[in-house]
Order: sequence, then C-alpha cells, then structure tokens
Amino acid sequence: MNRTVFMMACGHASNATCDGGPACAICGCTTPLREVSGSDGLEGRKARCCYCRHEVPSRWELPFFEHTEQQFDRYYCGCKGWD
Repeated sequence: MNRTVFMMACGHASNATCDGGPACAICGCTTPLREVSGSDGLEGRKARCCYCRHEVPSRWELPFFEHTEQQFDRYYCGCKGWD
C-alpha cells in the first residue's frame, strides 16, 4: 500500500491525519513542508531505533521516522511491540 508521506515542520514524517490533512501523531504538528518518498533527501543517511539502536538506511516511510541534524535519524523498529 503506497501512501503519501510529507516532511512535517517538526522534522517527523507524517504518520497521521487531522481534518483530512497530514499530521504528526507524535507531537501534534499539522504543518507539512513538502511531499517526500523513499530516500528523497536522505541519501547515505542511517536511521537508528530510539530503543534498541538497530540501524537501517533512512527512509521517510519508516515507522515514527524523524529526520535530525545529528549523525543518525530516528525511527521505531517495533522491538517493544506495536500496542
């Protein structure tokens, strides 16, 4: 299933909707900056799970993805479950 993903002003990838528009369920941001997909703008970057530190190539579609100015972007790999 392909879905449209937006880079939000908060730095997270859109992961919810609010009033029919993209939103961030992590911090409540509803301001999209641009539509993104795959590794668009993330070439050569790695994302690290914020719990177990598992690393994967950065992709906007990763669960709870956050692009950072640090060495690694952040995401959640599911290591603590999906409650």
